[in-house]
Amino acid sequence: MKNKKIKLIGFSLVLLIAIAGCTPTNTNMRNLGTQTRINDNNRWFNNRDRLNTNLNNGINNGLDNGMVRNDTNLNSGIITNDQLNNNRNRANQIAQRVAALPEVNRASVLINGDRAIVACDVRGDLTNRIDANLRNRIEAAVKAADKNIRTVSITSNPTLMTRIRTLSTQINNGNPISNFADEFEDIIRRIMAPVTPAR
Repeated sequence: MKNKKIKLIGFSLVLLIAIAGCTPTNTNMRNLGTQTRINDNNRWFNNRDRLNTNLNNGINNGLDNGMVRNDTNLNSGIITNDQLNNNRNRANQIAQRVAALPEVNRASVLINGDRAIVACDVRGDLTNRIDANLRNRIEAAVKAADKNIRTVSITSNPTLMTRIRTLSTQINNGNPISNFADEFEDIIRRIMAPVTPAR
């Protein structure tokens, strides 16, 4: 009888060790996943003045930058220091400043860290080109609207304007953009690419 108990306890112990040894330690791992955080603004929160940051007042001002939404609570149930989606507010504020220039019909803005891409629809200019004077004024308006922006890329290219407007709308509708940084860099490369005249 004693021998059977020892064998039963030994068998149970071996079985328990085998089951525990074959179980992975963390089943909630995503080894092949990449975590991308868009609109993670913890870096600049403590250095930013909090004056007039409620820019989404429900007025569609013709900026066509996808900033005005009925549902502004993208992180419902989570306290996020003014929703932590302040890139949307920053972009809206910049777009308003740029659109206030007399030569600009509307503006769309993308922000990544301390860099901004501004797409401008210029008034009455059929070639849709931005001269050096207007470019300098747009850059000054961007930096006046957001002191954290150090680099500004400006375009009036219709194809890039559509792409920037689409990305801005997707971000503001809460759609994840898995390759936002790549898209941002590609747009900057296309803005900086030299234009060869048609022959």
